Formats: sequence, structure tokens, C-alpha cells
Amino acid sequence: MSRAARPYAEALFAIAAERGDREVAEWDERLSATVARLEASGLWQAAKNPTLPKDVRRAVLLRAAGENVPKEIASFLLLLVERRRVAELPEIARRFHELRRRRSGEVEAVVETAIPPDARLREELERAAVRLAGGEGRPLRLEVRHVPELVGGVRLAIGDRVYDASVAGRLERLRGAVSRG
Repeated sequence: MSRAARPYAEALFAIAAERGDREVAEWDERLSATVARLEASGLWQAAKNPTLPKDVRRAVLLRAAGENVPKEIASFLLLLVERRRVAELPEIARRFHELRRRRSGEVEAVVETAIPPDARLREELERAAVRLAGGEGRPLRLEVRHVPELVGGVRLAIGDRVYDASVAGRLERLRGAVSRG
């Protein structure tokens, strides 16, 4: 994460958190949607281009934020233009989302498999993720991805921890061991 994005995300999150979980959720969704609209519309380059007039960049950001944007989000987006930090917006949105997950106690896990998982395998992967994430009782958001490049096996990421039991991971570790001699 960029060092510049962290304080912006944390300050905005603190304001939302003072207002309650509903605001945190709404602002999280609004930030993510704004980034998605900017990227999908092709206006991302214009929004972060410091050579364009500030009024143009402000208008692009506010349009991407959508109608009925909370005034705090609008002010925040305008602040990013003033401080030349618009390029940090995707990272700020990711950090805000991470802070929201932590506040709710939710654990996010990503499982990558070499073969498309059927329902039974998906259940097994979810049980393993719950066990490795610290047990029952904590909300778990599991994303399962099919990644043929793994060749075989599975890779599980829970927060910052990665458990790699894939063939590709084993080959990479073997390559490293051989090169170290």
C-alpha cells in the first residue's frame, strides 16, 4: 500500500465510523463504485491527470461518484484533487474496505484451485479456510478462483497469510532451493 493512501483512508474511515456501521457500509460501497466507474468509463486517466484543469478533474470525480453522493465523500474527492492524490483513490478504497472488514470481524479468504471446484470441494475448502482463519463464529467471505497455471493443488490466502500447496508453488520453491545451491 502506498504510504500516502493509508492516512487518507484511515481519516475517512474514522469519520464514517463515528456515524455508525450503516455509514461505513455506504461509504465503502460508494468508494468502490466510484473507482469501478472511473476504470470502466475510461475517465480514470483524465481524473488523475494533473495537467488538466482542476475543475475538469473535479467534475469527472463527482460524476463517477454518482447521484446523491454523501457530501463528505464529495468533499473528500475534491480534497484529493486539491492535494494531487487522485491516483491514490483505488488504494484508498481498498484500505477503507479492509478497515470495514476488520471492524466487522469478517475474514476474507481467497482460494485458488487448479481445477474448477465442484460443490463438495468448495465445501471442503470453506471448512479449511474457517479452521485456518481462527475457527467458527467469525464471518468468512470466501472467494474461489480457478487458476489453471497452478497445475495441481490449491493456494489459500487469508489476510496476509498464504498457504501454497500447488504444484506451481512447489516447483517455484524447488527452483529457489536449487539456485541457492
